[in-house]
Amino acid sequence: MHRSREGWHWTPTSGLQAGIPSVAVVEPSRMIQHSEVVLDVIVIGAGYAGLTAARDTSTAGLQTLLLEGRDRLGGRTWSSEIEGYPYEMGGTWVHWFQPHVYRELSRYGMKDQMVQSTDYSKKHNFFTFKTAAGVRNMSHKEEDSLFARAVEKFVNVDGNLGRTVMPFPFNAHSNGEVFKYANLSVADRISQISHDLSSDERHAVEAFVLLCSGGTTENSAFLDFLRWWAAANYDYKTLLDTIIVYKLKCGQSGFAKRFFDESVASGNLSYSFNTAVARIDSSKRPVEVWTKDGRHFSATRVICTAPLNVLGNIGFNPPLDQAKREAIALKHVNQCVKVHADIKDPELRSWSGVTYPHNKLVIAVADGTTAAGKTHCVFFGGDVNHMHADEDINQTLQAIREFGPMEIDRVRRIKCDQSRPKCNKCLRKGLDCPGYGIRYRFNDGIASRGRFTGRAVPIDQVESVSERPEQKTTPFLLWPDGSTTSTLHRFSPASTSRDFEDNELTSDGDHSLPTFPVDTSGGEEAPRALPVAGTFTRYSAESTFEPTACLLSDSIHRDGVCHNEVPKALQPMGAQYRELFAHFSSTIAPVMVVLDGKFNGYRDLILPIAFEDQLVRSAVCVVAMHHLAHQRPGLQSRAEAGFQAIISELRLRTSTQLDLVDIFAWTTIIILLTGETITGGTNLPYLFKILQHLAAANARDGRESVMHSFLMEQTRMMTLFAQPLLGESAGTLTLSARPAAYFDFISNAAIFHPTLAPQIGVYKAAIHMACNIYLKRVTSGPPHYETVVDLERLKSLCEQIHPATPGHHTLVWVYFIAAAESSTLEHREFFTMRLQEVFSRTRFHNIPTALAALQEFWKVQSERRWTEILPEIMPVFII
Repeated sequence: MHRSREGWHWTPTSGLQAGIPSVAVVEPSRMIQHSEVVLDVIVIGAGYAGLTAARDTSTAGLQTLLLEGRDRLGGRTWSSEIEGYPYEMGGTWVHWFQPHVYRELSRYGMKDQMVQSTDYSKKHNFFTFKTAAGVRNMSHKEEDSLFARAVEKFVNVDGNLGRTVMPFPFNAHSNGEVFKYANLSVADRISQISHDLSSDERHAVEAFVLLCSGGTTENSAFLDFLRWWAAANYDYKTLLDTIIVYKLKCGQSGFAKRFFDESVASGNLSYSFNTAVARIDSSKRPVEVWTKDGRHFSATRVICTAPLNVLGNIGFNPPLDQAKREAIALKHVNQCVKVHADIKDPELRSWSGVTYPHNKLVIAVADGTTAAGKTHCVFFGGDVNHMHADEDINQTLQAIREFGPMEIDRVRRIKCDQSRPKCNKCLRKGLDCPGYGIRYRFNDGIASRGRFTGRAVPIDQVESVSERPEQKTTPFLLWPDGSTTSTLHRFSPASTSRDFEDNELTSDGDHSLPTFPVDTSGGEEAPRALPVAGTFTRYSAESTFEPTACLLSDSIHRDGVCHNEVPKALQPMGAQYRELFAHFSSTIAPVMVVLDGKFNGYRDLILPIAFEDQLVRSAVCVVAMHHLAHQRPGLQSRAEAGFQAIISELRLRTSTQLDLVDIFAWTTIIILLTGETITGGTNLPYLFKILQHLAAANARDGRESVMHSFLMEQTRMMTLFAQPLLGESAGTLTLSARPAAYFDFISNAAIFHPTLAPQIGVYKAAIHMACNIYLKRVTSGPPHYETVVDLERLKSLCEQIHPATPGHHTLVWVYFIAAAESSTLEHREFFTMRLQEVFSRTRFHNIPTALAALQEFWKVQSERRWTEILPEIMPVFII
């Protein structure tokens, strides 16, 4: 049997070894019949979806090529066989309630392969429940009663155990009432019922739900669990049967191999394993596919079944739609840790247990007996209290023994960092690892979400600043005081932004906002390296790093990382930060996009990195305080001080031409411009200039991530609306070129809200008409009576949108342009009334400022063009 390069295997005698055997490994790994011809179908990915597609196309007589980045079949679902026992490395249990799976089991005559995991005939026939309250053993009947009671309380949102709100699990949205739970997390739901849960019930339901999600209670969706519950006929025992009772004697890889063997037998299948796909071009026929090892294939059709967390590593032309790109950025929350252990005591076969919340493994199930007579147990952990089981075998053994005393004979675990040419985990352990041909990165838990995680970086020899290679030309950034960015300016490690957070937010004054706690446990904050240029590893697993100047070592780091710096662990946010973040999320973010819904980049992209980056975090807090200031006047001075501190910090962060390539600084400017719409301030001219410089530098940097795409979309939107406010020449250049190029912010809204496409079309048409009105005034300056017809047509279009309609705030700029052009009382009243209606909902003070400016425009309407005097009277951001 061939060995996969994935997985780890430990015994007391052999220690930790990389690679485990599996029938899923395909040798030879490549068999391509006709590489130069145009194939009928290329299938990307050899998980169950890809195997099904390859089988169905090849057996239908189509010439099919299967490309897979791993060295084996099955994707995340596979098994390893040692001494005749199948260890399920990913995916295990099957059931006739899984219709697609059971159809395939029937097709291959494998119904007799199903066996039951549970066996309650052995001596240790009990359940161990270890919580903060202590350790107890109970019968499995008592276990089921406890968990069923807790889960039923959890799902009972309608008084009917979920049957009313979700009558059809295969059509979860059939009852519109379900949408009220769309943004409800598991933590939210538990909070709702906490008064009705005993301590045991709360521990039980949290442990069980985390077994299903692999995430945390905060990032796991209640609605997704409700769908599982409904699919199991609203019954706890049935749910257990469907997810953790029945498995296959041959293992999941034995199942997957049936698909593959049938495809090969057709004579129409070619395949190539260890083959990562780099790019897919479907802009013309045939579709073209390039692999990362430089090969090229073409086919009439391509079926891509690559998993969500891998899609970001593939270039698509045309690009994937916005919804898919946002999903790629969010990733799956499931960060399940799965550890197999062979226990010498055969009488443990009837045991199970939970240790929660303090252990790194949460649930244990004895689910088989090996050929050697040992008890096989499976242990599960998740994103909560996460562990990397293969990095510290002693920690893993300790986590297993937390369930109770047991003699462990063998441990198996799947995880490799897939570095090339050698696995860094193996190198650290002194193991011989053949390395991976695959370049996909499968992110592992929270460690994948920061600037310095999700990768193993060797310590390179540093070079002096004088040896710095030639850098690409980046535009100088002109600050309001006339200073510019320098070619290389080493700045003081003291952080002005940090000073603002530690001092201004905790100062005496307005106690309506509780003070922010300052963590001084770590002593004085260590000097920071200059910001890593052009990196944003949260959404790009293969980001490259450019040289960065560092104060700690007085040198240049080629990989952009200071190896003398120990990154601080992320700390839980205080309640005051959470309040400001929540206000930004619930009140500000919805106004900055056309339609608020499942995805909002200000909420789902900016807020997570605000937790990570201090400058972005300060900007979010300042903008939130500005909006709250009309309720809490004492916050106004703090917000203004915070704004100045951020500008000072931003100057430090962009103190060199190289440092302009900083996605966090780019994000910060976007947020500050959002703040301008809230305050009605006059900082638009120089903030927008900074935005232009940062956007240009980061665009030339060539990185492709969902965050990058979102920031570029917002930059284009702000450019469309800001340039006409800053002067006729800038406005004309922008609007006369191709205004539709700036419209992706509104076009993408239709992707997430297809049922509102007609309404979105009205918004887009109104903006187009306002652009034309502006251009006509600048370029030809017609008598005002000639534009009355244009304004009437725009008014008729806008009347189709009720002021309470979602997305109505999108038309603020349109109403302002139309009101400025208006010469009749009817038109002036209509468009100004619409502005007031938007203000009543958003409380963004750029609108009152705009209304005051309109009075000035109308006074000189017969003498000067309002487009000419606009920058003089009102350098305020109307958007």
